[in-house]
Amino acid sequence: MRIRHATIALVALASVAMLAGCTGNATWNQGNAAPTTPAPPPAQLVFGYDDGATGVSPGMPVTVHVENGLLQTVSLSSNVGEVAGEISPDGSMWQNTDDLEFDKTYTLSVSSTGQDGKPVEETRTFTTVSVDVGFYWNVYFNTSSNYYGLPLDGGTFGVGQPIVARFDDSVDKKVAESTLTVTTDPVVQGSWYWINDREAHWRPQNYWAPGTKVTVTSKGLGVEMTTPDNRQLHGQENKTATFTIGPSHIAKADDSTHQMVVYVDGQAVRTIPVSMGMSSTHTDVNGVLHTFRTNTGTMVVTEKQPMVLMKPDLPKTDPWYYEEEIPLAVRITDSGIYVHAADWSVGDQGVRDVSHGCINVSPANAQFFFDTFVPGDIVEVANAGPALDLTDGLGDWNLPWDQWVAGSAL
Repeated sequence: MRIRHATIALVALASVAMLAGCTGNATWNQGNAAPTTPAPPPAQLVFGYDDGATGVSPGMPVTVHVENGLLQTVSLSSNVGEVAGEISPDGSMWQNTDDLEFDKTYTLSVSSTGQDGKPVEETRTFTTVSVDVGFYWNVYFNTSSNYYGLPLDGGTFGVGQPIVARFDDSVDKKVAESTLTVTTDPVVQGSWYWINDREAHWRPQNYWAPGTKVTVTSKGLGVEMTTPDNRQLHGQENKTATFTIGPSHIAKADDSTHQMVVYVDGQAVRTIPVSMGMSSTHTDVNGVLHTFRTNTGTMVVTEKQPMVLMKPDLPKTDPWYYEEEIPLAVRITDSGIYVHAADWSVGDQGVRDVSHGCINVSPANAQFFFDTFVPGDIVEVANAGPALDLTDGLGDWNLPWDQWVAGSAL
């Protein structure tokens, strides 16, 4: 009996449903149902390195991204301390700002919050590549190719100042140059030129504009290269130098008139009588012929000293040999050409050449020159002796621009 009643009830309900479905006033409500709102997704962390990765280059950035959420805290550390980094303004990415070191195990710990409001935390470790001691290469940014060059970073230099990149080993030029970047404000087009396997110079086509801000960087950390003698080296660190170009100081010395005109920001401010390298020659006690003519060409100030001990390239037993302290000396070549005070040749200045190669000026003019000129300033010598060699100091401006550009490795 219970089964019978149940069957009748089901049939009755079905009949009602059929009747309702055939009625002209029937309504189909499924299309108007409220949409279902998907649940907010959880945060998902994406790391730049797999957990437990080895042989990681210390020069490659360490990054972590978050999808569907925001980063809250990120820490990267090794046994020697914390590595600084920054979270992007939108909270989606973190990257280290400090450099890593070779042969270290790093731990990266991240906490984030997903769009679902729930925290997601993960920790990863990785190890940087191990390199035998001594198998590194480095670069240094200087004002000169010689020992007396100043560091470029933080200084103000003249309109002729090239960037000197000196490497502590013979390098693969293409690899080394690819790590170097020069940025300027205002923008200036320039090029590297390789002096040899250890030294590259960068300059613009023309003298710098006063006030230019210059930054040179080397992203060499972890960069591998094979040296010309087939050794494997790794870049040991990144380097940055920032400097400013000061006022324009250019001296134009003409040996045919024995005068030097000094220009400051394009305006002639002083004409100075000079005496340059004498045309006579000397054979020393060993039979070696010496010439003393001042070179012709564009020279760059590399240093200045209130007093310099000068001596000629002669044997000490030679009657022409001397050692004398010379005041107010401004150096313009590696071989030892200076603009300096010479009270003993004042009567010859503006008249004839009597020096051993330097540019002699009076004490008063030497004081003016010493006070005005700084490393990077220009001295142009015309109608004098043989052309200045490219590597005698900073002879960079004597090379035509097309030849200079051709000296790049890239």
